[in-house]
Amino acid sequence: MILNDDLVPGFMLRVSKRQSTYYVVTRVKGCPGQIRRSLGTTRNTELGIAREAARRIIENAQKGIPPEGETVDSSGSADTFRSVVETYFQDTLRTGGAKLRTKDAMQAMINRDLTEWLDRPIDSITAREVSDLVYRKAQTAPMSANRLTSLIKKIMRWAKRRHIITFNPAADVEKPSEEQSRDRYLTDEEIQLIWDAADRVGDPYGRLVQMALVTGQRRGEVAGMRRSELGLLEQRDGRTGETRTIEAWLLPAERTKRQVAHAVPLSPLAKRLIYGAPKLVEDDKPFDYIFASGLAGDQPPSGWSKYARRLDKEIGEAIARAMHEPYDKKKHVMPGWHLHDLRRTMATHMEMLGVDRRVISRLLNHSEGDKSVTAIYARYRFDAEAAEAMDLWCAKIERLTGANIVAIRPAGAA
Repeated sequence: MILNDDLVPGFMLRVSKRQSTYYVVTRVKGCPGQIRRSLGTTRNTELGIAREAARRIIENAQKGIPPEGETVDSSGSADTFRSVVETYFQDTLRTGGAKLRTKDAMQAMINRDLTEWLDRPIDSITAREVSDLVYRKAQTAPMSANRLTSLIKKIMRWAKRRHIITFNPAADVEKPSEEQSRDRYLTDEEIQLIWDAADRVGDPYGRLVQMALVTGQRRGEVAGMRRSELGLLEQRDGRTGETRTIEAWLLPAERTKRQVAHAVPLSPLAKRLIYGAPKLVEDDKPFDYIFASGLAGDQPPSGWSKYARRLDKEIGEAIARAMHEPYDKKKHVMPGWHLHDLRRTMATHMEMLGVDRRVISRLLNHSEGDKSVTAIYARYRFDAEAAEAMDLWCAKIERLTGANIVAIRPAGAA
């Protein structure tokens, strides 16, 4: 709801559920369109002070003097935060948000944490408001506050580049919490535990977890693996000059976090996991998704939380059996592990096996971050070395687990 002031035409109060904001709308002599300037909220600014500030801005505008840092809106209507977000997510250019893999998560964060801003003119949002918002968030969810800060910065930076705003209120707002890099990886014994538990969970989730461990790829990439992505990779060994063709999982750029096409050499263990997966059919047409459950047709599996709890329960029961104790879900746990740790586990154990870090980086589809002239011209892909590293890792897993692949039973089987 907007209340217009009778004493100073153009001075208004926008009333919303959680806070009310003063702002002024006027035209600058000799300039097209309107300008809008936020003058604070009822919580931090007295009415008389806001009204006097509006009067000065209007008087200067009549003389052709715009307020410093103001946006001229030639359309005659303010760009709301909601409309800017929608346009940002529709922008397919490099700085836009249309192609972001995290777009859905970002939209959910906006709907949860930024609802107060949605119908406000984006240029009415102040640096103090951004800072206060992320500070309050950090009191209960430090890492989420960091993600929220990054999101706001990204949108505001885009809006400034598009000249929707002339001042970025998030430019000087820093992440409120110290980022903590995880260093958790699985020991040999924990690899055995997870592998055996995955066997008992069954298809598709159990096999998917094993595939994530064997290939070191991200959860979403593995879940979305398609038979149409399996192919041949011609690799050249830079050490011998020999060329050979191997089976590989060929991830297109749009399926990877870095938006860079990625070829994953398939070890014998990875191939057994793939070819041992149930081959589901619908209307005489084979499913393309290797880990499809069949419950929703030819689609990647869903219900991660349910299957993660099932996996943790299987791990806990195995720990209880080893300790000759009744199972207690609070006591018998594998501490502090997440599915993403499978990726770090492969990288760490490969390094233990003597694999070059450049090869590990190649397998993880990481950017080395080297911007030197040497890096720009060095384009050797380490394909042969990557295949050898996968075979080394495969041999270690088989040695630890016995790698009983085809025997995985369907989920829920007795």
